[in-house]
Amino acid sequence: MAHVHGLHVHGENDHPELQPAAVTDYTTGYLAAYGTLVALLRRAQHGGSYWVRVSLARTGMWIRGLGVRDSMPQTAPLADAELIALRQRVDSAWGPLDHLRAPVALEGCPVGWQAPPVPLGTHPATFA
Repeated sequence: MAHVHGLHVHGENDHPELQPAAVTDYTTGYLAAYGTLVALLRRAQHGGSYWVRVSLARTGMWIRGLGVRDSMPQTAPLADAELIALRQRVDSAWGPLDHLRAPVALEGCPVGWQAPPVPLGTHPATFA
């Protein structure tokens, strides 16, 4: 971790690097989903309508305000059996395709893709 103009950044002073993940993108998406669920619950309990607003910039400011860790926790890589359990294989136009399984399960409601990916132009551009 380096200091650039008084701020902590990843990388070295002469070569700052991006965060290892799109921290603000993912966090803002999760906050939007959470806000939507809270709004739906309030509507079911109290009626009315609710407005959920999120901002990438504001999320970034909030995350930055949490502070910076001096060191990252050490984690062990996932074992092969754990990786296999997280994956799902589907047949596609390009052959077998491995992807991550859906991270949630909903009773009585299938979660996941209903069809595999297909080449561009396979389906007409229409709305059903």
